[in-house]
Amino acid sequence: MTDRVLAEQMRPASLDSLIGQDATVHSVQTQLASGRIPHLFIIYGPSGSGKTTLAKILAETLLQGKNDTNAPSSSRQSRQSRSANLREINAANHNGVDDVRALIESMRFRPLPPCPAKVVILDEAHKLTDPAQNALLTATEDAAGHVYYIFLHDRFHQTLARPASSDVRRVADAFDARARACTGSVGRRYSRHLQHEHEHEHKGQ
Repeated sequence: MTDRVLAEQMRPASLDSLIGQDATVHSVQTQLASGRIPHLFIIYGPSGSGKTTLAKILAETLLQGKNDTNAPSSSRQSRQSRSANLREINAANHNGVDDVRALIESMRFRPLPPCPAKVVILDEAHKLTDPAQNALLTATEDAAGHVYYIFLHDRFHQTLARPASSDVRRVADAFDARARACTGSVGRRYSRHLQHEHEHEHKGQ
């Protein structure tokens, strides 16, 4: 029996399993299939809309070095390599220029095999200080071939630049159907009232 929370157990593991984000999924899949993958992605949308989930799926795909979104390899070596080559940072806590410089320095080294890439997921990227933003933008413009950055933002007008960007939206009926199926599979009941309380609490964030 697992002690992981339900949200983690049921987190989508591929683009095809995301709900209510058809336009965003199509845009990302098109970029991956083209083979011309940008080194900086910006994912923006309100709190609770799935930005982190999309970022994790995209990061896993880049770490696999494939132009698809199949479930990642479960071998021990692959898991260790992905863990070593993925950095997840919250800019609310690490927003200074020294933090950014240390990050940039760590990305200079080649990725641990068998992964062909290193990926940074930067949550709340708009909270970086101005000097940190300037340093990081310079790094993304001159990123090495194996380095990818994924910035998460709450609002589009606060984005740092105009790279490949994806607008992640809230979902309603599609979420309810998925939530009922997920909770039912583990013997629990889904309450839409609780979901509405969560949406009200995070409205506008």
